[in-house]
Amino acid sequence: MRKNWYTRSYTMLAAIVLAWASLTVITSPSSVPTAVRHDCTCGIYVSPSLIGLPVDRRLLFAGDRVYRPKPQRSPAAVLVALLLLGGVERNPGPTAVVPPCDVSHRSATSRHTIHAGVLNVCSARHKAALIHDVIHDNRLDVLCLTETWIPADAPDAIKLDCAPPGYAAIHRHRGFSTDRRGGGVALIHRDCIKATPVDVGDYTEFESSVKLVGRQSRSVVVVCVYRPPGPVSSTFIDQLSDLFDQLVLLDCKFAVVGDFNVPGDETVLYHCNRR
Repeated sequence: MRKNWYTRSYTMLAAIVLAWASLTVITSPSSVPTAVRHDCTCGIYVSPSLIGLPVDRRLLFAGDRVYRPKPQRSPAAVLVALLLLGGVERNPGPTAVVPPCDVSHRSATSRHTIHAGVLNVCSARHKAALIHDVIHDNRLDVLCLTETWIPADAPDAIKLDCAPPGYAAIHRHRGFSTDRRGGGVALIHRDCIKATPVDVGDYTEFESSVKLVGRQSRSVVVVCVYRPPGPVSSTFIDQLSDLFDQLVLLDCKFAVVGDFNVPGDETVLYHCNRR
């Protein structure tokens, strides 16, 4: 009888074990794939040989730090933009230029005359537009310039830039670009007016350009003179007298214009004003 009790106990224990094992198999998630996780650090690494190259800075990553451009403008860029906007002017377009040899707008008595002027330009290189306006507004045939500041070795584009279309420029340079800046005279004339050089000698106290200009049978000698500022010496007076003597010997009408920088005697000016 005791043997049968042991047998029943072993049987019941085996049944309980089998039932628990079957229940574990049914409810176990062993059929679902198990995800395997690995801890890793994300990062972007750049070769040291690329860092020294002048490339886009967005390539220069350091670990998880990414370069992002900041949405702001440099003060220098804003200043440059303002300066550019301040110097922009509206293009006025081409001006109405009277044909070079057209004198139909003049009266019958002035068609055979020469309209001339003189201007101390103080560097014609940067005032070509101003010179063109002076010639056009005053309908000049001849314009004498003093202090052109154009050296003898300057390009032809600079020498001829002061003459508007339909005009020619004749320069008398002080020296070369390596010499002292300043001086120089020029004569701008219409293409239809002939300008011939006239030899009246060279002078050391002043610069001069002497040309025989004329239209048809009427001609006149135009002398453009520039004397640098400074005390008036007896040498200047003698040389200027010699210039007038040479002009008188030409037996031709002449006009002497320019910048002599001679203020005159205060006593003489005083008596002239009293009269």
